Amino acid sequence: MKRSAAWRYFDQDDESDISKVSCTICGEVLSRANNTSNLFKHLKCKHNSEYKTVDAEKKEQEKSQANKRKATPKQMTMQSALGRGTTYPISSKRWGDITESLVGMIAKDMQPLSVVENEGFIKFVKELDPRYQLPSRSTITRSLLPKKYEKLKDAVKRELTQVKHVALTTDLWTSNQTLSYLTLTCHFINHEMQLCSKVLETLYVQKDHTAPNLPEELKNIAKEWEITQKICCIITDNAANIVAAVNLLGWRHLPCFAHTLNLIVQDSLNAVTGLPRLQKKCKDIVTYFHRSTKATEKLLSMQSQANTTTKPMKLKQDVETRWNSTFYMMERFLN
Repeated sequence: MKRSAAWRYFDQDDESDISKVSCTICGEVLSRANNTSNLFKHLKCKHNSEYKTVDAEKKEQEKSQANKRKATPKQMTMQSALGRGTTYPISSKRWGDITESLVGMIAKDMQPLSVVENEGFIKFVKELDPRYQLPSRSTITRSLLPKKYEKLKDAVKRELTQVKHVALTTDLWTSNQTLSYLTLTCHFINHEMQLCSKVLETLYVQKDHTAPNLPEELKNIAKEWEITQKICCIITDNAANIVAAVNLLGWRHLPCFAHTLNLIVQDSLNAVTGLPRLQKKCKDIVTYFHRSTKATEKLLSMQSQANTTTKPMKLKQDVETRWNSTFYMMERFLN
């Protein structure tokens, strides 16, 4: 008889008392009597994500057993026999290897953690290997991803011990949810003379982006990665708060060339008589078409009628932090 999937989240701590088990997720001790009813109840009340996983497996198992009773007995092929076997134990190498690849995919491709709950993905994985049981979303969040992070962190730390000097780049940015973050990236040449770049930290900044707060954050990151004495310079944009923070640390500061070039060009454009007003008119027109699907379709249709040899093109909007986007906006506008 196949062991219930609920046991994946429970351990029997005391061999002398088989009626007591503990939840591996929250540690709560339960009485299990002679069945798994209490285990399922606990998962349903306290760990709904895991409950959905084991409940679906339980129903699938019951359905499979019902089909077996209805089916005419026949000799199974080796492939089908393997497919009908028990799931891989979590402690097995096979489960570990597949799970390692799964976590790597989520991190590398920036997949949402909910991917392991998607019906199509679950079916896809079952087709690849019926014996593999996907870890739950909470298991990935609380255990697997942190372990992956620590493993990669140790590898990068070992690599950094082999270099004498590092350069840093950092930026303060705001997410679509208006949350503020500080990202620090380390650049160095390894023993094989290869240029390497490693993102050391993306830190949620709870305090205001003021100079007195930022140096402490940067200093702590450098200390954590053991590179404080190896920093030759740090490159940032020209924002006053980050420049002041770097100056307080006493690190050699270099302004970002691209950001500086953008400021120079923007100042030059604004100094041309009449150009800022013309630029604003172009931008307002482009904004109108970007906000109206109907107007954009009409514009594309009129282009097709006027010139059948050239593919219709949408207008381009400029971006304040990219000086060349102003040129591309006006070029497209004229064409």
